[in-house]
Amino acid sequence: IADRRRIRDFDFRVVGEETVHTDIGEFKTVKAIRVREDAQRKTTLWLTPDFGYLLVRLQQIEGDKDGFELLLKEALFDGKVVQGL
Repeated sequence: IADRRRIRDFDFRVVGEETVHTDIGEFKTVKAIRVREDAQRKTTLWLTPDFGYLLVRLQQIEGDKDGFELLLKEALFDGKVVQGL
């Protein structure tokens, strides 16, 4: 992953498939979690293979704190507007 001016390696584990509901439709996704030494932070990603594994949802939780979530609102893929199923 590009991180500022350098490339960093991260490990992910695919844990299943899920349908994610967004404002622009439903997406079949592959669910993956980031594998890390620091167990305090949990990062989960949902990627749709229908659009080159485009990130549809991301959730990050750190310890007992409220985390944050990103959810796809709009996107262009290969010059076309992305819409769910």
